[in-house]
Amino acid sequence: MSFFQNSYKNDSTLGLPTLFDEQQRIEYSQFNIAFTIERFVASFILKTMLPIVFLITLGYFSFFIRAFSQKLSIGANLILATSLFHLKLSSDLSNIGYIILMEYFFYLVYFLAIFIILVALLYHLHEDKKDEESKKLLWRIDILGKIFYPIILFAGIGVIVYS
Repeated sequence: MSFFQNSYKNDSTLGLPTLFDEQQRIEYSQFNIAFTIERFVASFILKTMLPIVFLITLGYFSFFIRAFSQKLSIGANLILATSLFHLKLSSDLSNIGYIILMEYFFYLVYFLAIFIILVALLYHLHEDKKDEESKKLLWRIDILGKIFYPIILFAGIGVIVYS
């Protein structure tokens, strides 16, 4: 923190019509305080990003589970947990009226959770059929989730970082 004193000079007619052709110099005394605010990036990343990374990893593991109810509950709980982290960040930064970078990561996790739920529902629609073509379709749905989840994740991160 530093303190210093200086003066501010302003040329003005003081709003008087008789002085429109002449400039009057007004000098104001100033006392200034300058200070630096530093953010501890490591602790911010650990508190905010690490839980999101754990949630994204949990979401990917849902594609290795066969039970519909568990897949669906992982997707719904992913939305719930992310919204709680999002709400905490919003309350910590209460006077910000614009979208910050971190919120785009929350939106990406919401989108991934919806993707998990949609894949789980698609899997559930064809789960009861026992014919060979349905088994192939279920295998394709599993592969679709396992492949497209990381693609959506990395594409979303790329868009967020490079925007």
